[in-house]
This record gives sequence, structure tokens and C-alpha cells, in this order.
Amino acid sequence: MITLKKMTADYVDREDRIALTGEAEDGRIIRLWLIRPLTRQLAVALTDLLKLQSGEDRHAEAQEAFRQAAAEQQHKPMPAVQYITVSLPSDRVQAWPAVLRAENGNEWLVLQIDAKLYSEGVTMSFHGADDEQIAGCGLSDELLRQWLGILRKVCHGAGWIGPDWPAWMNAPMILEEGSAAN
Repeated sequence: MITLKKMTADYVDREDRIALTGEAEDGRIIRLWLIRPLTRQLAVALTDLLKLQSGEDRHAEAQEAFRQAAAEQQHKPMPAVQYITVSLPSDRVQAWPAVLRAENGNEWLVLQIDAKLYSEGVTMSFHGADDEQIAGCGLSDELLRQWLGILRKVCHGAGWIGPDWPAWMNAPMILEEGSAAN
């Protein structure tokens, strides 16, 4: 399994999918493709996990909206992870250290995502064909909220916004489209 330390989410119109471009701990760059139905399920599952943390307080929805807005306000945009496939001789690639090189075959269609809640945050595991566990990442509560804000903005740009997002996530969007979270 590839452990991701940074991810960038972008909607790719010609594919009608979301591309999660991730940088692994070993520096490898991968791309995970998310289709609309799976993205909807992910949004529901992750926001439900956040609701579990707040309990049954009658003011829980207002508290969630406040926590979400605070997390998005704290987000500091980072350079996006770039997925670039190049076929240059290795001596030419060395001349461009800012270009992160992706090897062919580092793209997967995600068919299942497992999310687990821990006291420190959430872990997500991305699975492909034959239940192959491709990649995973861990996010603190604040990073999860920031990532959800990014994902919501990307979904909104794709026209994928529907009743799947809870009301407390419908506050004004703060994050830049295509922003990265680590």
C-alpha cells in the first residue's frame, strides 16, 4: 500500500471523474480516479464520522458548521501535486528538479474507500480491482474538514452537488479549487 502525505483533487471534465493526485512518502506521484457515485458515498461517510464526534447535542449542527468554517479558515493553500508523465532521458529529468515524475501505471480507478475514525482523526484506504488496497492516508480532524471543503468545492465545480452534503457543509466555500491538503 502507498502511504500518501499530500493530495490534490481536481475535476477532469473529459473523464467526468475527480482525479486525486497524491504524493507518497517515498516521493512517488500517483493518480486515483473517483467516480461520482463513490464520491457521494465518501462525502456521506466522512461527514457522518464527523457527526459521531459531536454526539447528539441539539446544537450539534451549528457546532459542526462552526468547526467546518474554522478548519477551512485555517487552511493554507499549498502547491498542487502535479501528475506529469515524461519520457525523457534521466539526465534531462535531473535538470528539472521542480517537476515530479510519475511512472507509467501509477493510475487507478478507485472502486471502494474505507474510512475509519480514531481518536487522532481518520484513516482512508483506497481500493481498486480485486479489492487491491492501493493507497491510504491519515487525516487529523482539522485536515479532514479542510479536505472535505476542498472535495466539496471540486464537486460543486463538477456540478455534482446534491443532497449528499449536510446542511452544515453548505456554508460559504472558502478554499481555492484544486487546493492541496497534506
